[in-house]
Amino acid sequence: MQSRYTGMEWTPAVDIYETADNWLVFVELPGMTRDDVDLTVFTDSIVLKGMKKPPARELAQSIEIYTGWFRRKVVLPGKVRVEDVKAAMKNGLLAIVLPRKHPARRRIEIKGGGDGNAEGT
Repeated sequence: MQSRYTGMEWTPAVDIYETADNWLVFVELPGMTRDDVDLTVFTDSIVLKGMKKPPARELAQSIEIYTGWFRRKVVLPGKVRVEDVKAAMKNGLLAIVLPRKHPARRRIEIKGGGDGNAEGT
């Protein structure tokens, strides 16, 4: 049986949420397990790739569920701390917690005698 939905690339749905400290990414991967998916994290994006295996087809009358390889790059709204990323998968939903990398800030003490000379202390 030939299907227009089988054996070609497809793209999983992705939702991104923002909290004060994290980017939360949810990916719909129905019928897949964590062993079917590869996740690579960069400071400003994630790349997901994998293979959704087709179900048994002996008795199929119609096949419309997407199967096959996928690759999806998701550009994040900001930078993340790659070393602290966590991911878990349950019931075909991949949840990724990406701790936000906040811009570095430092208060600088201004020295000098008020004469406008930056070298004066």
